[in-house]
Amino acid sequence: MSNKEIVRFWNAIALTDDEDRAMQALRLILGSDLERVAVIREDEPSVSYKNVEVEDHIQRVVAKLRGQARPVPLQSLGDGALHLAGVALALANSRDSFLLIDEVENGIHHSVQPDFWRMIFKTAQANNVQVIATTHSYDCVRGFAQAAVECEEVEGVLVRIERKNKEMWAVEYSERNLKAAAKQSIGIEVR
Repeated sequence: MSNKEIVRFWNAIALTDDEDRAMQALRLILGSDLERVAVIREDEPSVSYKNVEVEDHIQRVVAKLRGQARPVPLQSLGDGALHLAGVALALANSRDSFLLIDEVENGIHHSVQPDFWRMIFKTAQANNVQVIATTHSYDCVRGFAQAAVECEEVEGVLVRIERKNKEMWAVEYSERNLKAAAKQSIGIEVR
């Protein structure tokens, strides 16, 4: 997600409950060191073009971290933080709609996958968003399965596309099937 999109999405949820949910999501990756997030305007030096000075204003999302004297750009906190922020902000800005997420696991450490999926389930339910996500990661599927079973108020379904006799078939795994597969650590082929 580009800086411009992050700024636009953050401005749309600033000072709302959605901002609080986005902050909680970011803390999955950054922990309790994350104090605040804000959009700031940076004035770039004036640029002369045909003897006319043009001042460029750039907005950036910055994070204030405990122990740091100055805020840092959100984009400098790593791919995981940026991806998680993008998902949280996209969920917040997709109210009463749907959200497509390709390679949902990118940048998200396997240890926080269940929390990541809980955040997706809770935010999607709060905002009435249907989420369709793709992955090639078994850790992501396990995290999804764990969160889907724990979040009884939402329904999570995994659909695997497989080829049989040169035809494509959709194989659906209900929450019950996912729970059994996750508990037994049997592989659900995701590639």
